[in-house]
Amino acid sequence: MDKLVYQYIKRYEPNVEADDLSNLKKQLVILLNKLHDNKSVYKNLPFDYMPVDQQLKLMHHLRTSPVEGSICIDFCQIISNMTKIDADRSFLEFACPSLNNVFSGDSELREIRENLLSLDQWVLDTRFQIRLTEDSRSLLLNLIRINSSILRCYQEEDDKLLIMGVGLAGFERLRSYIDYVANALLQFLVYHIVVNKKEKALAIISQLCIKADDLDKVMDKKLEQQHQKWKINPIKLTAELVSGGFSDFLTHRSRFEEEIHIKQLLVEEMKNRPDFFGEIPSKYISSKRLIQPTELQTIESIITEGKHVNNYGRKLLNTQKFIDVFSSYGGRSCNSMCLIDLKVYFREIYLSHVCYARKQAASIVSEYLSDVSACSPTFSLDSFPQFRLKKQYIFLREKINRGYFRETGLSKAYVSKFLFEEKLYTLLLKSYLFYSLSDGVNAVCEIYSEFLQEYYDLLAE
Repeated sequence: MDKLVYQYIKRYEPNVEADDLSNLKKQLVILLNKLHDNKSVYKNLPFDYMPVDQQLKLMHHLRTSPVEGSICIDFCQIISNMTKIDADRSFLEFACPSLNNVFSGDSELREIRENLLSLDQWVLDTRFQIRLTEDSRSLLLNLIRINSSILRCYQEEDDKLLIMGVGLAGFERLRSYIDYVANALLQFLVYHIVVNKKEKALAIISQLCIKADDLDKVMDKKLEQQHQKWKINPIKLTAELVSGGFSDFLTHRSRFEEEIHIKQLLVEEMKNRPDFFGEIPSKYISSKRLIQPTELQTIESIITEGKHVNNYGRKLLNTQKFIDVFSSYGGRSCNSMCLIDLKVYFREIYLSHVCYARKQAASIVSEYLSDVSACSPTFSLDSFPQFRLKKQYIFLREKINRGYFRETGLSKAYVSKFLFEEKLYTLLLKSYLFYSLSDGVNAVCEIYSEFLQEYYDLLAE
């Protein structure tokens, strides 16, 4: 550590005044201690494997470069911020800026950059296929074919860039591929195992958790092998690559962990309120049927399960408005005149009082409907108002999901699925830690293939 401090001062502060030298050394030691904290998230930063000149470059970046608005952030604060979980922020201040400027100097390169493969439409198409295909095993074979198509598109992009003498910068591809894989695996789990195989769902999810643990061990071995490669040849671990990969890892981790924290809170509420989340009395069971306007008042007892609710009419109307918004602009399959949709949304918005980030669902919905109302009647999908915070949308989305599980007698499966999700997210995020875009994508592809095969085998039993 003393050697790094000496080299840093020699390179970046050779003329430091004697009176300031002691303070500078203290700052550098604090920074290095934080970067070497093996009990924190920084254990995932391969600082010790980097060439010395790149270590110094990263240290200098953290001390001098990051800005938030026009205010320079103290590097200790930046390091401290890395531990925070917040889906509404990124951690790009940790990344050396040159990483994002690879395509900026050439118009042809910029065009290629702008037209790189986006998986947004693939996510939607795959989601529809999963929900509409009845034959689970043929669907799994098709998911394998779709994945091959994605990887082929990636290879074609790489070939074009190789001809031009450049490679992809950043980890956008890895981030979108992880999201695609996670979405496909969890959608299949819900619609083809939890819903279609109710009697086997808990046992299958238990096997999936075991599979996730096994793959996690394999991943750790591969990462250790990567560390050994770095010891022999650390030259690829530039300050730009490491800082960029780490910032993307932290940003993605923050979103996933925020989602996990929310689900933990919802599961805890289920345990604390067995009366609210327990088995539904037969007379209050809803169904996926459209009701007539004249029935809106007669279904009150089903929606509230016999409980009196103040201002029921106003709350039901707001529920319908919210369902309409989610149906038209949120891509949700719901209808404001469908009994089960009305019941799930109403109960999760107005009868479940759990808070997240000091907000209840009812307050979030009220604010959002107000924002929607303030929009021009001619708004489009692109201009439609977003939730004020990403975490608010995640909170509402997960409450609604929980409501459907409960309404269809699958509350235990919801809790079990959450345990698998946590393991899956942890596993997928480790792909960033290769600090190689190609190795990371290959790792995610292997995870995806293993789980698709596991689904196929489990459904055959």
